[in-house]
Amino acid sequence: MTASEITTLPQSRRLQPDRIPVELTNTPQWVCWRYERSRDGKATKVPYQAGRCAKAHTTDPAHWSAFTDARGAVDRYKYHGIGFVLDNGWAGVDIDHCRDPETGALAQWGADLITPFAGGAYVEASPSGTGVHIIGRGRVPGPRRKAKYHAGAVEMYHSGRFFTVTGDVLRASGPVGDITDGLAAVYQAAFPAQPERPALRVLSTPSRDDQAVIDLAFRASNGAQTRSTYNGDTSAYGGDESAADLGLLSRFAYYTQDPDQLDRLYRSSALMRDKWERADYRERTISKALEQRETYNPGRAQTPPPAPAPVDTSSEVTALRAEVAALRTEVATLKLGLAEERAARSELVYALRNPAVKTERGTAIAAACILEHKKSQDPGRELPDKGGGWHRVYLDAVAEQAGCSPQRASAHLDRLAEWGVIEKTLQWG
Repeated sequence: MTASEITTLPQSRRLQPDRIPVELTNTPQWVCWRYERSRDGKATKVPYQAGRCAKAHTTDPAHWSAFTDARGAVDRYKYHGIGFVLDNGWAGVDIDHCRDPETGALAQWGADLITPFAGGAYVEASPSGTGVHIIGRGRVPGPRRKAKYHAGAVEMYHSGRFFTVTGDVLRASGPVGDITDGLAAVYQAAFPAQPERPALRVLSTPSRDDQAVIDLAFRASNGAQTRSTYNGDTSAYGGDESAADLGLLSRFAYYTQDPDQLDRLYRSSALMRDKWERADYRERTISKALEQRETYNPGRAQTPPPAPAPVDTSSEVTALRAEVAALRTEVATLKLGLAEERAARSELVYALRNPAVKTERGTAIAAACILEHKKSQDPGRELPDKGGGWHRVYLDAVAEQAGCSPQRASAHLDRLAEWGVIEKTLQWG
């Protein structure tokens, strides 16, 4: 991350830990977070473990910590803030772009969404000050999680996510407790009932178990490709895993329109990976697969509709291959330099182990510093010497590399000079 990127990252609001309710601070579901750039250049909040400077998984309780530990880690590791993991009966609502960060004024539509949480909810401003977070006990009453709403957006979760917590309380409340009614009201407002889709053209679709669906898909005229994709080969989709996910489910959706069964079928394939655990991605992919109108009719021969056309990613693949090749060259160069460094260190150790030269730790450090200084010089430039391999080094450089004062470094060098390992002269100016 460059300095220019750091300066353009959003500013986080000052943490006010004393204003965070005890119901949350007494629950050991805390992580830390910091702003980082995603591949598309957007600033994103990345969760980190409080116990060590490592990224956290919101689905792994081993990565969560007590509130006091998370708070202390903010200063220790220079994190931007702390966050509360939504799990074990805790749910949250994130309302984006509904608040003026300067005046604190709420847009009317944002205020309307907060109103149903009459009690039991903890309501605070987001780190940017432009949004609102609501946390309490309950579950999101449906499968949908995110939607655009008026000039902003609404997100609702009860697992797999963390909410940043600032302590910037917007509304005084009593003990934090059940918010089931509020969750239901916001869900109904943000995710209105979908109009019924036109009936699928199905003449006869008896229920089939998972293996029966797989067998039908593999026996179809395009079954060879389906089998290959099922076994993890994404080459038919240009290596695009997301396109392969949709392609495989589109084939299976020809034989079953049960979303739960499609989920099971995908999980049984070699394509299964962590991304599938993201509810938004999983539900979106299954919904797209079910949008096809042609389905299996055992009364007549049919071929499943073709899977979505693969996305052309050849240019990206070429660029990535070039980058990998460059990295391999760089690694090879570093390995060669490391080998040379080890050889040079071995020569020094051999010399210092000579029984004729009895060393102390300090003088060995000084000798190592001389060697390091010598090797750090530009190999293409001739060093001034007095013949016989005696090279000129400077006391301040030796002291800097040894991590000691020039006086102590000079004392070490005096000892080496007494033994004839080096020559030491003083030059002024």
